[in-house]
Amino acid sequence: MTLKNAFVWSQFSYGYRIGNPSGWLLSPGGRKLMHFESCNNSSRRNLKINLKTFYADHSGQPRGIKSANKISINDAWQKWHDLLLKGWTLEIPNL
Repeated sequence: MTLKNAFVWSQFSYGYRIGNPSGWLLSPGGRKLMHFESCNNSSRRNLKINLKTFYADHSGQPRGIKSANKISINDAWQKWHDLLLKGWTLEIPNL
């Protein structure tokens, strides 16, 4: 992108860092689900994301919780993009 004859480079892909990562990601084998959700009690200056990992049944629905973590928004975006690159897919489970 050129702005007044200056070259400006953005290191972010389209949609990166807009809002918070939220939703369900299903592993390529369909055995795990990860749920990303904004932490309601975190401050705007130190946003946190609740990351929960679930075991999934044969239909891709959450069966049992494996782990739960609270991570920074930067780490959450990195995890989200890494999982998508590894073949995880965005899912909407029927809860």
